Amino acid sequence: MDAASALPGSTLLLDRSATEQRLKSEALDSYEFLHFAVHVAVDTERPDRTALVLADGPGSTEDGLLQAREIATSGWGHDSWSYPDATPASRF
Repeated sequence: MDAASALPGSTLLLDRSATEQRLKSEALDSYEFLHFAVHVAVDTERPDRTALVLADGPGSTEDGLLQAREIATSGWGHDSWSYPDATPASRF
């Protein structure tokens, strides 16, 4: 049993399917919880550019970096976000 089947109505994006483009195509405001187990690219000079590192699939129009400023203006409707598994991958 995988995590998605354990939680009815959930969506599980793994490996190369966990693209920024795919994530943005989901109706994220319809989910009660969002959990990201990802690396983070930290920009200490411009924190709004700190990003969750996602896959950048073939033919994608996105760069694979879901930046804090994109989340803040996304309209996904979540009052608070938490990234307990986020691991710094790099610093700009």
